[in-house]
Amino acid sequence: ETLAAIAATRSVTLEGRSFVNHNKLLWRYEGCVGLKTGYTEKAGRTLVSAAEREGMTLIAVTLDDPDDWRDHAALFDWGFSNWKMETAVRVGEEVCSLPVGGSLVPFCPVRAGADLRWPLREGERERYETPRCSEREDTVYRHALAAIRCAMERGVGSHGLALIGGGDWNDGMNRVGAGGRGESVWLTWFLALVLRKFAPVCRHMEEPQLAEELLGRAEGYRKAAEAAWDGSWYRRGYFDSGAPLGTRGAESCEIDSIAQSFAALVEDSDRERACQAVSAALERLYLPQAGVVKLFDPPFQDRGPDPGYIKGYLPGVRENGGQYTHGAVWLALACLRLGRTEDGLELLRALLPERRRTQIYQAEPYVLAADVYAAPGHLGRGGWSWYTGAAGWYYRTAVEELLGLKVREGRLFVEPHLPEDWPGWTGEWELDRGRLSIQVSRGRELSVRLDGREIRDGVPLRELTGDHRLEVTAVPGNGKLCFSAKDVV
Repeated sequence: ETLAAIAATRSVTLEGRSFVNHNKLLWRYEGCVGLKTGYTEKAGRTLVSAAEREGMTLIAVTLDDPDDWRDHAALFDWGFSNWKMETAVRVGEEVCSLPVGGSLVPFCPVRAGADLRWPLREGERERYETPRCSEREDTVYRHALAAIRCAMERGVGSHGLALIGGGDWNDGMNRVGAGGRGESVWLTWFLALVLRKFAPVCRHMEEPQLAEELLGRAEGYRKAAEAAWDGSWYRRGYFDSGAPLGTRGAESCEIDSIAQSFAALVEDSDRERACQAVSAALERLYLPQAGVVKLFDPPFQDRGPDPGYIKGYLPGVRENGGQYTHGAVWLALACLRLGRTEDGLELLRALLPERRRTQIYQAEPYVLAADVYAAPGHLGRGGWSWYTGAAGWYYRTAVEELLGLKVREGRLFVEPHLPEDWPGWTGEWELDRGRLSIQVSRGRELSVRLDGREIRDGVPLRELTGDHRLEVTAVPGNGKLCFSAKDVV
């Protein structure tokens, strides 16, 4: 601070003698707060200067510049005209919560002691930064709970829906709610689903009051999402202006897949509406001849509202109305949860790259791609391949929902959705100290037998050693339709 004060001083009188700072920028540029000149053989004439305006300080550095005074002034003019200090967090605003050990109140809110301001260019709404490892440590449970609270504390909009902010799962919709008022139907469904699944975990961690709080909030989210019904499907959200996104008659994004899929995944949603919404998504978004499941339709064009950088993609490419495989798998999962096994299986088959023509697909035929184009002239062409997220969701949907293999608290349950042309299936489960042979067949009565003895509470995987045989007789339509609490504990 002392050095900065000296460098910013134009003149001073000490013991009767006057000293003048001859660095020209101090006298020529309003707001200049200090500078230092220098010279080396390799760098030539050097100048480091700083200027301050409206709470923002800029620093300019030039090497081997014969006109450095003028150049520094030009750099400052450019910086101050293109960058403005924006308030990201205001004093007193809650920024996070910290766990409190041994207290009846599990969390203590942390509030900003001063405004947090950050330089942004005009129209800039977000910034890519390199994250750093936090020095804080906590359990996985507390980390998950902190993420949930972060989402809940952002609040809801005028329709009671979760605020979309700078984008939800579809980060390309980063200007739908850039003004702080836009809402997301999908995110609201997702929050309802997550809170319902996490409440039993809270009970398991001996926090029953917190579990009830989450269930209450989940019900509020569910009701708000239900109210976003558009007549034949659910809307996708609302812009800052209050204009609906994903509504009948819209020029762009009339229907969005994931708002329909997650309506089917949330327990206690209106099942008749969920089935109607999924039907609308299949009818409008699934192209069976091309094996493409579009994320939404129609794609965004140059005209119309500005949802964000998603419009930077060509219509029908990637998230802008192409197939985004995450969303396509979720639609298949929704079909299976609704008991529409044939529809779910058809979508899973359509997504397999081995079923695509290599000349059109132009990607590896043995891995899932993140996206497949739906644009005219490029229909069926693969985008980014080796997409582990899409592959993981595909694997879980096929194994846990279609085949019905689910592990709960170390016990294996088999709850298959058998397609009409499947008499059953067989497989083997590798145990820590043995092998479990599984045979599933269609029948009139539900039956589960382990080594010939009927069981009702699943297979205790950790207790088995050696070779064992599991025989399951599945009743058509026996597969479960939605998540239950015991799926997550």
